Amino acid sequence: MSVDRRSFVQWLLAQPRRCSCAWTACLHSHEKRSGRRSGLRLRLSCQSRLGFSLFALPIVFALVFSVSPALALDPLKSLKQYRLDSWSGEGTLPQASAQSIYQTKDGYLWIGTMEGAVRFDGVRFSTFRKSNEPAFLFDDITSFLQSRDDSLWMGTWGGGLVRFHNGRFSAATQSTPLSESHVLCLGEETDGSLLVGTLAGLWRFRDGKATKIRRGGSADPLDGRVSELEPARQGGFWVGTDQGVVRVHNGKVQTGPGAPDSRVRALCEDRQGRLWIGRKDGLYCWDGSKFQPVDLGTGLVGKQVGTLIEDRDANIWAGLDRSGLFRIRDDLIERITTKEGLSDDDVISLAEDREGNVWVGTFRAGINRLKDGTVTAFDRSVGLSHDCVWSVFEDSRGVLWIGAEEGLNSMEGRGPVIQHPPFKDFCILGIAEASEGGLWVGTYEKGLAHYASGRVRWFGPADGLNLDRVYLLFRDGERVWVGGSPGGLYYLEKGRFRPADGKEKYLTAGSILKALDGSIWLGTDSGVTHLTDKGAQTWKAKDGLAGDKVLSLHQDSSGVLWIGTELGLTRFKDGQFTSFKVADGLPHCTITRVLEDDSGNLWLGSGKGIFRVSKKSLETYANGRLDSGSSDPGERRDRRGRLELKVYDKADGMKSSECNSGNPTTGWKRRDGSLWFPTIRGAVRIIPSELKANPVPPPVHVEEVTVDGRTLAMPVTRIPAGGRQFELRYTGLSLYSPAQVRFKYRLDGFDDEWVEPELGRDRIAHYTNLKPGEYTFRVMASNNDGVWSSSPASLKFVLLPSFYQTYWFYALCVIGLVGGGSGLYYVVSRMLASWRLTRKLTRYHSQKVLLEMRSRKSSLKRGLGSERRRITIFFSDIPGFAQLVEHLPAEQVTQLMNDYLSEMVPLVDTHGGVLTGFQGEGLMGFFGAPQPMDPAEQARRAVRMGVAMHDRMGELRDKWRDAGLPSDINIRIGIAQDYVTVGNFGSKDLMEYSAIGAGVNLASRLQSNCSPGKILVSFPVYIATRDEFSYGETVYREFKGFARRVRVAELEPRPVRAHEEEASGVAV
Repeated sequence: MSVDRRSFVQWLLAQPRRCSCAWTACLHSHEKRSGRRSGLRLRLSCQSRLGFSLFALPIVFALVFSVSPALALDPLKSLKQYRLDSWSGEGTLPQASAQSIYQTKDGYLWIGTMEGAVRFDGVRFSTFRKSNEPAFLFDDITSFLQSRDDSLWMGTWGGGLVRFHNGRFSAATQSTPLSESHVLCLGEETDGSLLVGTLAGLWRFRDGKATKIRRGGSADPLDGRVSELEPARQGGFWVGTDQGVVRVHNGKVQTGPGAPDSRVRALCEDRQGRLWIGRKDGLYCWDGSKFQPVDLGTGLVGKQVGTLIEDRDANIWAGLDRSGLFRIRDDLIERITTKEGLSDDDVISLAEDREGNVWVGTFRAGINRLKDGTVTAFDRSVGLSHDCVWSVFEDSRGVLWIGAEEGLNSMEGRGPVIQHPPFKDFCILGIAEASEGGLWVGTYEKGLAHYASGRVRWFGPADGLNLDRVYLLFRDGERVWVGGSPGGLYYLEKGRFRPADGKEKYLTAGSILKALDGSIWLGTDSGVTHLTDKGAQTWKAKDGLAGDKVLSLHQDSSGVLWIGTELGLTRFKDGQFTSFKVADGLPHCTITRVLEDDSGNLWLGSGKGIFRVSKKSLETYANGRLDSGSSDPGERRDRRGRLELKVYDKADGMKSSECNSGNPTTGWKRRDGSLWFPTIRGAVRIIPSELKANPVPPPVHVEEVTVDGRTLAMPVTRIPAGGRQFELRYTGLSLYSPAQVRFKYRLDGFDDEWVEPELGRDRIAHYTNLKPGEYTFRVMASNNDGVWSSSPASLKFVLLPSFYQTYWFYALCVIGLVGGGSGLYYVVSRMLASWRLTRKLTRYHSQKVLLEMRSRKSSLKRGLGSERRRITIFFSDIPGFAQLVEHLPAEQVTQLMNDYLSEMVPLVDTHGGVLTGFQGEGLMGFFGAPQPMDPAEQARRAVRMGVAMHDRMGELRDKWRDAGLPSDINIRIGIAQDYVTVGNFGSKDLMEYSAIGAGVNLASRLQSNCSPGKILVSFPVYIATRDEFSYGETVYREFKGFARRVRVAELEPRPVRAHEEEASGVAV
């Protein structure tokens, strides 16, 4: 039984009472430090405090399996159909050997390496070793065990045990015989004693004392290497040694199954009571009466099995020496290796986490995660003739036909894939069922074929069909429609093909639909055409379609027509077109296929995954009622009222997020309700009625507090006075999809409402210039399916005052004021304070704004104080300027810089912005502080300013050209909008009014990734300004420092409008 399943059971039983479990973890090492290569094996398991009785076991198993469909790997899928991710190399583990893997009750995943213990939250790796934790005498971590008091015990190679409890590490076995031991495995007995398996035998450790466990006799197996500890169902432990298996129970040692001279490396007792034994010479199984080897396949006899676990679905997983990963379910044995994407074939540790993921540790290449996606992919690995799939079609017998880049394939039910040799050299673009039996098959190379009983007949000009490439096939009763090139659209009638009527003959028809009223709809490169008895009518983008090129057609039961185009989705209802584009929330513009499930949801194939959205939500959006009413946690509206869809992509099991298009069979709904989409890497299946939700809320933790760059020891309760910049690092632990974890936090005593950072931002809350007092930081998290943590993690602390902020200092000031000369002192003090304040302000703000701020005391205070505020930040620079000026005389450089800054700086002030810094020729500033400004107005002014800058640069280029100066100079600008902290930063002698936060970092990244002569903006800026400026299509880009891709839009500036010269602002 695996530790992670037990973790999940413990989590369930801990509501509201904590479950008392005994945990074991075992690991094996090949002759560690012997000069040969070493590898380590992990086995994780648990035992009840009172022992697992035969009565209690079924109850615990029932708890696990009652929820396993929502969490575990689907055992009906092939190993090759799971999503496989790996982590290795720089920025992950300090060393490549993942010798042990363990998930603790708080949700963290711990990995033992030869160079330290690593804690992983799904995003960030934190390494602990003797260089930063003196408790580690050696960095080589071989095993983990969390005991009932929540202590995490770590076995080391040569340094005994390390204990981690309440955030503190300590050397646990100093001054005991275990102080320099080579620990291989750990377990906990029912009385709380630890069992420690070492290179030199088995020990019991309790209350700081270590006692050797012996059987006695001349050949005591417990005197040598103890590689594995496994709780026995009948009580005690199975112990794996270099002299076979023994059982230790109530102080007695009994000989176990198998040869006494066998070297055991892994043990696992499954729920049926069978004991699986991994040895140096292979895998064995003992069912209580028979002991027999397990045949893992040709060429694997005698291979060492070093790690074993049983998952929550009763599958046995085994890691072999240089032979990959195996799963055993009943009589089916499956294997994956580096050929299927495993990072290394030498599997040395295994664990299952509480969300059902299986983690695989390797000797040379870090860790891997197998997770079950919502989407199941079918490609070459499961028997398809080619990975690239163009068409899917189900015939009247329920057989699914899959047309690939090279070949035709079929599947019946969940049976194997069958390839059809007559088409092995052909690209299959379209499929339809023939009325007389068999299939019509459209190919890329040879036109149309009829396929029945293994025989193929090709059709060509002699049959009235002039098509080399057939991509449209559709049967309408006895009539068959055929479309392709170069001949256009045909139909088969009375045994002969005839061209369709009409001027253009619908040469580019790629989609076809028979409507409820019997009429025909055609999707072409030039719009959508409706064919009726009265003739044909065509609509294009100018008539309301999202785009001219129509890729897919679907009519729902109410008669509404849904049209997928290259530029979005269109609804045709009651004679009116309504379109939904990227600006409305579609993650991608190209809609390759529209399918509908049995619950009224539309599923949209695209170039960036498959999107699900309910028709009700689309209707509501189209009608302008932007409510938030969706019971589906994965389908929400954001604050701007745009529709957010549930997106399924590579993170959910697709091998590629790009769906193929171009024919009516680029998606199919089967009679069992499953939806199929062809992609460039296989056909993918989604079963809407069996969608798995992740019910496990992420545990949330406040990990770290940093003040002015100095990390404080946790837990933090009191923070000394004088700090200016505060960072609180937090995390939420969902290992299934860490990138989809959302957060919201607030600092009680400062924030008036919860702050919700954008998805993918660094998990750090920034604050500056906090006043002395009591604060409580709270943070919550939700998983990929929107399940929020039940209660926030919190950290309560006191920020101590400086001496001049204390009550006794104020009292002394009062006494001084009421003393002699108090009136004069008061007047002079006020004058001096006013002069100092004016002097300070003029260092930050223009005279115009300073006068306005001084006119109101509240505004003055707000301008100097620090606060969190939503602002719009811009960065601009001249790419390549540093290299240019290296070859120019100093006077020319000076003239270029002076001309440039003289023109650019006033534009910031003119448009109402604050210029906060120069970095060579680079400028940084923002809109919306210190004076409040509506976020949409901020964005508009910032973009207008950027356009004006580009316009002014054109004038400067003309001026420099006339003066004989370099004129091939352009600027690039990045603009982002977000909640950041604004205020005064620096020392008391040198301060700047500026902003810090993720939004500032994003604006800088946008500028550095912008093309010269253009403006790159974040999505909130685009939404606020899209009606005023002509942007290109929004895209997702990856930026350094951001875990997820960021949605951006690029603008090529045009001449500035007259109204862009209005408004006053701030310049430094």
